[in-house]
Amino acid sequence: MSKRYEFEKKNLIEPGAQSYKSRNETADIAFELSSEGEFQRIKFLIDDLLKDKDFKCELIFCSPSVETTILSLYEKYPDQIRYYRLTNLLRGEGFLKRWISAKTLIMVQYDFFPQLLSLRNKMEKMILISPKDKKVSFYKSWCFSFFDLFLTDQDSEHKIINSKKQIVGSLRELAILDRKNKAREVLCNALPWFDEFEKKVLRNSDRKIIFGNYWHDEFSNIDLGEVPTVDDVLVIVPHELDSIQDKKIMEDFLGVSRVTESEEPDYAKNVFLFSVKGILCELYQYFDLAYVGGGFKKNVHSLLEPFIAGCFCVCGENVNKSNEYKLIMEQDPQRIEISSNLQIEPLIEKTMTMKKKSIQSFNNTSWYREFKEYLSSTIEK
Repeated sequence: MSKRYEFEKKNLIEPGAQSYKSRNETADIAFELSSEGEFQRIKFLIDDLLKDKDFKCELIFCSPSVETTILSLYEKYPDQIRYYRLTNLLRGEGFLKRWISAKTLIMVQYDFFPQLLSLRNKMEKMILISPKDKKVSFYKSWCFSFFDLFLTDQDSEHKIINSKKQIVGSLRELAILDRKNKAREVLCNALPWFDEFEKKVLRNSDRKIIFGNYWHDEFSNIDLGEVPTVDDVLVIVPHELDSIQDKKIMEDFLGVSRVTESEEPDYAKNVFLFSVKGILCELYQYFDLAYVGGGFKKNVHSLLEPFIAGCFCVCGENVNKSNEYKLIMEQDPQRIEISSNLQIEPLIEKTMTMKKKSIQSFNNTSWYREFKEYLSSTIEK
């Protein structure tokens, strides 16, 4: 409780958390999100809107996990962004209502907190992005009635929403494609040794395997067989940067070269532990097969990133909460496999018989133009 209180109290002292109202200004749009994952769902849209120097937005967030990302964005756009930590302990009646200035609120997925829904009478438009429910209870159905527009990832989600206005399209897809196009530049800037790694390792390996968002305790569910052979390369990118986890991973995979931004690879080895944050999406396009972690835990991590990069994707069976898995199954089910006990060697052989398929787009982007036009209509200039 004390940690939460200290987290929320920052709203009172940080310049970026001060309301636009204190400057007699008004934000164009307010965004509400819980976590880093939800921020990544809408990052492409926010970045696109911020290209307009006159655009102002408010970012309302719940979890400390996304705090660093929000503060970094504010430092880049101090005049265009204000942020607010959603409060539970440090809150008087209607506190958020007094802080928010925008008349359009965009929410991500399912944060139907009373203090957010109570903003309905202040908002001209409320938009929900990526609603995430297989079944809709009476309460959820009632919550959906607060929104004027839904941006849904898939056609199948239309069935759970009774709305006058829906647009089908994936902001997440656009964000991944954007990162893919800038991948090599990002990697070379982040890792001074990457150019040499690409020449010596990636270009000279017969089969290239990557374990992305990997958890050490999933090792017992994976049968490597003879992979990697001396002609292969295996790159492991852990979900969390943690020295204890790194040590355990290096014990499981013998002969591992651990690399960081400043610690260069040992080119005599062919298994590399990338203890580096924020470059996994960019790495995927260099590999043939991608194992994605989380599927032997509560829920698999991002499958869309390796799929768009052209990888054959494998993971554990816990994919029920993954909209990205459903999207891949609709588009190209031959390029993904789930199992309770993954055998990597036959899967990499299967991968090598398939032509690498780099995805440019699942569908045309007319939906994005329609969505932007809708947002433009809500912004008063």
